Amino acid sequence: MDATTLKMDAQYKELQSNAKKAKSNLDEVDILMSREEEAKFMQTFSKTHFYNDYRDRDSNRDNWRSNERSSYNRDKYRSNTDDKSYELQKQFNNFMKSQQSTNAFVTETFMDLKTQLKTVAKNHQASVQNLETKFDRLADKQSGRPSGSLPSNTQPNPKGHNSKTNQPPQARNKHVNAVFTRSGKTYNRPVNPNDQ
Repeated sequence: MDATTLKMDAQYKELQSNAKKAKSNLDEVDILMSREEEAKFMQTFSKTHFYNDYRDRDSNRDNWRSNERSSYNRDKYRSNTDDKSYELQKQFNNFMKSQQSTNAFVTETFMDLKTQLKTVAKNHQASVQNLETKFDRLADKQSGRPSGSLPSNTQPNPKGHNSKTNQPPQARNKHVNAVFTRSGKTYNRPVNPNDQ
């Protein structure tokens, strides 16, 4: 993107410098007349210039030649400025063509990146869903539930009141008199109604 911007700036500066060069070569005398002024000039020039020269053919011929030279110089100047404006127009057209191709390239690249980003996002989402499914299966296996049973099946409470398998043996309880914590607090065991 930065290379494209630098290229565009360089082409713009080149066009500006060529336009300034074309303007600096013109003198005040050489500035073009409008088409209307030029037509009026030619009309009055043809009426007033030759009427005094009909008496002498040689002088008329000289005037005709000098008129030819001045029109040649004007035509030469006109073609010179036309060439400059043509070159400027040509450079501008080349710039526009290159700018359009650059814009098309940038647009195409952007669309490709956008498509790739969408594809990566979809793949990422599918991977996350796959991991969630695997974790759910692993959790089901770790819970000890038999295969094919529903999660709403009831399981017995391991500390239930009729459950003898999870009760500690009585021999261990007989040797314990008191429990002390690090902070110095003691735990007094509640009185068991069966011990009385």
